[in-house]
Amino acid sequence: MMEKKEIMKEQNAIRFLPKDSVLFSSAVIFSRLIDFNDTDDTASLSKATAMNVRLFENLSWDNFNLTIDHKKHQGRFVSPSLGNLSLMVQSFEDEGRGSLLPRLRHTSNSSYFEFALKNISTVFKQSRFAVEVILVGGDKQQNGTSFSISRSIADQYTPSVFYVDNINFANSNSSQGGYMSWKPVAYTEEERHLANGRMVHQYGLNTTSVGYVPSYSIAHAFYGNLSQLNLSSMNVSFGNDGDGYYAASNYLVWGGLIGYGEAPLDGLSMLISLSSLPASGFQLFDSRWWIRHMS
Repeated sequence: MMEKKEIMKEQNAIRFLPKDSVLFSSAVIFSRLIDFNDTDDTASLSKATAMNVRLFENLSWDNFNLTIDHKKHQGRFVSPSLGNLSLMVQSFEDEGRGSLLPRLRHTSNSSYFEFALKNISTVFKQSRFAVEVILVGGDKQQNGTSFSISRSIADQYTPSVFYVDNINFANSNSSQGGYMSWKPVAYTEEERHLANGRMVHQYGLNTTSVGYVPSYSIAHAFYGNLSQLNLSSMNVSFGNDGDGYYAASNYLVWGGLIGYGEAPLDGLSMLISLSSLPASGFQLFDSRWWIRHMS
């Protein structure tokens, strides 16, 4: 019998029949954990003075099956290699909203992910963390899936966080598409509130090569030859300048949605609606300023 790891490497080992039953597909892969030295306390990965990169596929992972909660439709990938690194995934039967901040709105066509770092060993005295995400789309020879980043305004369910960041998966061969969506905020305590919110920084999309995709990613088993597909990568880092670095809390959690169709949109709170009126004399607060000064 073929071992699970070998199945992940076997091209087209996972199939859906009939072939035309798949209307749209894309993949989001968490591939690398980046520990970077922020000696100037800018909270910017692009200004790091040194980095230590760990590949997720080289870490040891606990048995996923032991973490499955069938009632909540969720499971958690946990690696004890560096402390406690986890990635929780959850699916939904209907439309609703998360009970914890940032209280993202979901539909039955979306799944929630939550990436957490607890008591992770660091390399530098002034360490911050970033994660690399790889996106897999359609056949580039047929103008398949393309990726773009957009930002919308919404603060109704996450006070002081005025934006939603989206990666849009557009398919030129179909009216269908997908998305990855998140509020640009992470939290430094398990009990989440405004004071322990920290900024999430994304650094744009970069075209990448198949050699960058983890060897044992399920993407190989589903898509086959990834060199024929559109591949992009993006780095996401966490933290505010002056927040004491990761060592101040030894905990960080960030969540978002991955879904089919269009990302569900939230409305604006009364404060923001009034602030947008020229006659009111108000101005929109920059969420980065607000979080930094309320922390």
